[in-house]
Amino acid sequence: MTHTTYQRLSTTLWTVFILFSVLFTQIVFAAERKQSKAHELQQQIEAFVFENLINEDASDIKLNVRKIDRRQKIPDCAEQITFEALNYSQDTSHFSVKASCPEINWFVFVNVSMARLQSVVVATTVVDPGQLLSSHSLEIKRIDVNRLRTTTFLQPEQIIGARAKKRMREGSIITTSMLCFVCKGDRVTITASINGLSIKASGMALEDGNVGDSIKIENITTDKVIVAKVLKQGEVRVVI
Repeated sequence: MTHTTYQRLSTTLWTVFILFSVLFTQIVFAAERKQSKAHELQQQIEAFVFENLINEDASDIKLNVRKIDRRQKIPDCAEQITFEALNYSQDTSHFSVKASCPEINWFVFVNVSMARLQSVVVATTVVDPGQLLSSHSLEIKRIDVNRLRTTTFLQPEQIIGARAKKRMREGSIITTSMLCFVCKGDRVTITASINGLSIKASGMALEDGNVGDSIKIENITTDKVIVAKVLKQGEVRVVI
């Protein structure tokens, strides 16, 4: 190979490399721009939902706008893109939003999922049956209300000192059926108010109960069974 031929080959290879680099850069730029426009449209849809459909505290809502298919070409729209919510109602959790550019008759449907959140108390560790609940074993988490099927608790202070009736896994949502402040067989203090006087007696719980529940208690001294309201751990009250 002569020096001249070598120079021509080198020049050709260098030209091909430059052209390939430019083409690659253009492809990457186009892909990034396409991705950016898709992300911007998702943000616009999220803003539309919060501003036009949500009538409650936004902090109670977790919104998920599904990613737009990367094959979907989003055009430049001289007019403002319009949005329309389809099959939406106040109690729905899944619906679609139609984004349109009327001037060129372009539109795309984007799926949206929405979760309404509620603060509940959950276990931070494994809790065994009979174990007393403490501040170290409880925390607050925001949970989709659709996951809640029974009465839960808003603050750990509501159930500190209660006893677990069943095994709780880490992250378990704590419900009234999982614990008792006074459990069957517990010795309790019975208080009663008569004409402004407070009387106390010892009793044994014949049923499980949480604060505010009315349960059967046996008076250990008289063997009489009464119904009393649970005040706190180990204490019930009879209103006479």
